[in-house]
Amino acid sequence: MDEINTNYSSYQRGSLSPEKFKNCLLEQLFLNREQTGLSKIDDDCFSDFLIHFASRIDSILEKYDSEVSDFTNYFFGVIRVTFSWWYRKYKKRMNEKYYIHAVGGEDIGEREYEYKCSEKYNEVEMNEKSLSIDDLKKITEVKIGASYKDVLKHKRISTISKENLEILRNEACLILTLKSCWFIDDEMIEKLSVITGIACEEILALVYRAKLTMKRKIMKIQELERRRNSEYFLKKKCELSAEGRRNFFWNVYFLEERSKLHEKKWNQLLNRIKLCNLKMVPSNNAVATILGIDCRRVSYIVKVTRKYLDNLKLLCETSDVKDY
Repeated sequence: MDEINTNYSSYQRGSLSPEKFKNCLLEQLFLNREQTGLSKIDDDCFSDFLIHFASRIDSILEKYDSEVSDFTNYFFGVIRVTFSWWYRKYKKRMNEKYYIHAVGGEDIGEREYEYKCSEKYNEVEMNEKSLSIDDLKKITEVKIGASYKDVLKHKRISTISKENLEILRNEACLILTLKSCWFIDDEMIEKLSVITGIACEEILALVYRAKLTMKRKIMKIQELERRRNSEYFLKKKCELSAEGRRNFFWNVYFLEERSKLHEKKWNQLLNRIKLCNLKMVPSNNAVATILGIDCRRVSYIVKVTRKYLDNLKLLCETSDVKDY
């Protein structure tokens, strides 16, 4: 141990460079693991602590007071205090990694299905098989390249003639696409392009603008999803911790109660996200502004579409349509 004091004296006189002195201290730390109480930890843990301690040496040297103790006692005292603080952080970090790995190892598909059932809007069940994009191309034979403004005919529809159905279908598809912008996917956009003749890029731009009008709603639901994931993680963490402490009744009871509390909050957030999803729709006024039409026109199209929904099947073009 006198070697540490000797090296410190040499460092003070300037005969030993700061870098060499630091290396000497790290070497002493490595050679005296038992004296510092570090012999019981594994090599990986010790290596991590060594790296952390090396980053702290400058601060340790600045705080040394020769009037309190010699440098050797100070050095080993600092090692014990630093390790005690660092090891608590280290164990916490390792436990977090273990919990994350355990939660991540669950059946992701099952969890996503559970979230979908809990949160997403109720999908409309179609009695007919959904047409593929290729099938749509064969039926419609619409040339893609029209502007969305060409689709908006501004014609008031009072009868269900074949011509009126074509106008209503295209205009309704475009407006309802923007109203459903939060849920629409790439396949739907491509199908809309085939039906209306509007290029996919132009539809995507309109959908993007519609989503921008819901910025506050999107931020709110993203925050709820973050909190939902956090509560789920904490719930699983308590469950896993309780599994490893079955011999300590009060610890297990406390962890199980905390797990129930996190599960309650988790379920509450699932319900809140479900309600928010139902409201993730741009207003008629926002859709009207994006398309450059009157808000009353949007309301009218939505109303007429709801009324004539059963008559708006694409295949009805091949059948006889009577005026009402």
